[in-house]
Amino acid sequence: MLHGRFGDTTTTPFIEASVHFPRLNVRGYISFLADTGASGTVLMPPDSKKLGVNFNLLENPVTSTTVGGPAKGFMEEAVVAFLDKDKNIIYAYEIKVQIFKRTRGNTTLPSLLGRDILNRWRVVIDHSTNFFACTPRSWDFQINAAIR
Repeated sequence: MLHGRFGDTTTTPFIEASVHFPRLNVRGYISFLADTGASGTVLMPPDSKKLGVNFNLLENPVTSTTVGGPAKGFMEEAVVAFLDKDKNIIYAYEIKVQIFKRTRGNTTLPSLLGRDILNRWRVVIDHSTNFFACTPRSWDFQINAAIR
């Protein structure tokens, strides 16, 4: 089971993941907001800066429809992986992640974990007990992780 948390100042669920963009040779850890309203996973500007994404290397421009209006970004192949600490198993997903361009309105927004991954999990969110957990039902590959 994958364990998430609730935001420090919000009641929104977050889950940590390792993200790797092979073509960009960029990797790191991101705290994603679990967003059932997002069809795909999105990397927002604060996290792309944290990872050191070079926007000059991005090649596949896209425009998405968001609650705040159209958002411009780039689609990039990624591996997004989650650690089940109880079983020492990593569940990994090969997906396309949209990397949003920076705008005045998105400089503080969290990255979003969308239905491209959430639909492959059983998700339990119980605010009354501060419980947020996900059970992967499918994945692209699984790795045994010996944690010492």
